[in-house]
Amino acid sequence: MSKIYELFKKRRQIRWAWDQERIPSKELIHSLIETTFDVAPSKQNLFPFKIHIIGPKNNKDNHIVGKICALFKNGSVNQWQMEEAPHPNHKAPWVLIFELRKCEPNDFIVKHGTKYKGGEKRFTQIDERFRGPTNSKLACIEVGMFLKILAGQCLENDLQISYIKSFPEWSWKGIRNEYHKDTNKGSGIDWSALPYIKEMPIIVAQIGYKANIADMLATNIDNPNVPLLERGAETKPALEDIIKYHLEETDE
Repeated sequence: MSKIYELFKKRRQIRWAWDQERIPSKELIHSLIETTFDVAPSKQNLFPFKIHIIGPKNNKDNHIVGKICALFKNGSVNQWQMEEAPHPNHKAPWVLIFELRKCEPNDFIVKHGTKYKGGEKRFTQIDERFRGPTNSKLACIEVGMFLKILAGQCLENDLQISYIKSFPEWSWKGIRNEYHKDTNKGSGIDWSALPYIKEMPIIVAQIGYKANIADMLATNIDNPNVPLLERGAETKPALEDIIKYHLEETDE
């Protein structure tokens, strides 16, 4: 097996097992993001997203994010129970919120617009269309690629990284020139509780060390030496269910 395979095989979706004693430094987190940014792909190198980073001392905003990501009054998968006290190891020390961003034209965009009449209008990342579906879908793809590289950086440093997408969604209504913002029927707290989130939230990530305890909601555990009840129930589909080869020309 390749080193990359062995590295990513270690990743777990941590929910109830964040180490509250070992805290990654700001310098380490920044270094991981910086090296990821250096190699991550982006269309025209524009990176149409912003990253808000909540640190281990900002308990207020960390708590708010947890509430935003609790869409049900009980049974929310990311460990927040509205009727019970949070699990003592629920809090990840570092929380990253990825948000849509309007980009400034770089040299390529400027030169393209000079060479081709209206050429700059081909790039939805840089103008009033940046909130629309073309760019927002692009931003989601690029954030996914960015996070996968960041995950590798984390795993190389014995850190775990988890992803959360269960939060009130925003969608751009161009005719009305405003976002439609879903409400949160679980906790009642939505993105308005964090005034610095002004554009469409894309995903939330958590980074920290895993505590040396069992995590009843951990995923990706397929080690037969781990008791069955500790492996989690989020089993993967069969590979044959998600791939389809097209090796020959057909009329279909």
